[in-house]
Amino acid sequence: MPVIIKLIAIDFLKQCKMISFIKYLFIFIALQIFFSSITFLHIFKSQVEIEQLRITFLSGFWHSFDVLRLSDLIKWQLIAPTAIMFYIYLNIEFKKRNKFILLINLTAIFVSSFLAYRLAIKPSSNETWNEKVIATYAKPSIVNTSSQDSSRKFNLIWIFVESLETNYKSKSILKKLNDSTRFMTEFEISPLVQKYTIGAIMSERCGVPLFLGFLNGNDITSTAFNNTYCIDDILKANHYKSTFIVGHDARFSGLGDYFKTHADADVYDLAYFKKNNISSHDKNDHYSDEFIFDFALHKLNSISKSPFSMTILTLDNHTPTGIPSDKCKRDYGDNLEGVLTCNSDNLAKFINSLNESGILKNTALVVVGDHPFMGEHRIFSDVRSVYAKIYTPLDIKLKTKTVTPFDLFPTTLSAIGFKTGDSAYGLGFSRYETLFEPDPDWSMLLKDGFRGTPPDSYLALHKR
Repeated sequence: MPVIIKLIAIDFLKQCKMISFIKYLFIFIALQIFFSSITFLHIFKSQVEIEQLRITFLSGFWHSFDVLRLSDLIKWQLIAPTAIMFYIYLNIEFKKRNKFILLINLTAIFVSSFLAYRLAIKPSSNETWNEKVIATYAKPSIVNTSSQDSSRKFNLIWIFVESLETNYKSKSILKKLNDSTRFMTEFEISPLVQKYTIGAIMSERCGVPLFLGFLNGNDITSTAFNNTYCIDDILKANHYKSTFIVGHDARFSGLGDYFKTHADADVYDLAYFKKNNISSHDKNDHYSDEFIFDFALHKLNSISKSPFSMTILTLDNHTPTGIPSDKCKRDYGDNLEGVLTCNSDNLAKFINSLNESGILKNTALVVVGDHPFMGEHRIFSDVRSVYAKIYTPLDIKLKTKTVTPFDLFPTTLSAIGFKTGDSAYGLGFSRYETLFEPDPDWSMLLKDGFRGTPPDSYLALHKR
């Protein structure tokens, strides 16, 4: 009998320990949700789309610390919840305080976690995609697009500028950049379907938005759009030499994988620069925009094979206050207005160099902000839109100054001499060649047409 009682007692203690473990596990998860929400609000200054978080964590989490700020993650995801957990443990296990008060405290933790999550994260919709939008999608054809006159095969330089907008209350921010781009055609990208970097890049280069959170966990961004063609596939088929240049780790959000897969591109990023002992002369954990532009000029001078495609992605305008280089801090200050002005001036200097070198005589140039700045600030205008300009050596003009993000795929093809006609490329049309829209309310359909779970026909675009 004593043995049986002992076994029952041991089993009971084990169950108690398991219950205690589960209890603290739920408390810790609640604290993680709370502080994760606070972290994202602090970094992005606004609600974050849940799709953006899905893509970030599915395809680039371990390479995202330079963008999401490791110090913030340690402070809010490790130190703060651990300290509170230790406090709760002491109160429950040792001080044996009033259980009613403890219950109130624990309830407050769970309620606060829920409210913080709802405040920080924009939930997914239960709606389904608009059928008209789905029916319009046309898989681009490499064969039909490759009939370009070899004498008109122009190069392409495409610059995605972090968080650059068209209008600021301070005119000095864009003064030098606007002066350097007077030869380019300004246009408006509307509607802005995806307001984060990887979503914007994929929308504009592939003619269809990027929604990966609904795919199997193994189908991360490195396999995006494997069953369709993007502009980079067409350029590769036409023997373009492609490069992708970025100051942080190209594995973030799978961007490096995308350019390697679709463009067979040479990727120059943080890992490449460190491996080759290339100094940035900065204390930041990435290479500054100024360095990236200088490196791009160096690569352009050494490119012997034509045609070529070069894509540049900047970072220094990133929320919440920009990431100024040492030179920007010294010459412009470290406030947001100074950071934006410095980085715009560096871009202007790069574009002036392109003009002076004569490269643009046979090279199209696209300069776009990847998305509006995440957050509010006194320097922003009431009406906010991303910076967008294009130049082509050809004697052609845009038929409209309002372009959807999906139109940039075929529009850019036209800028380098390809004939696209009025054919759809994904969900886009070349605005150098046609004003056609599938529906009178096309812009509104695109703005509201991607809510909820994507249809099977969309998911099939990603699978081999």
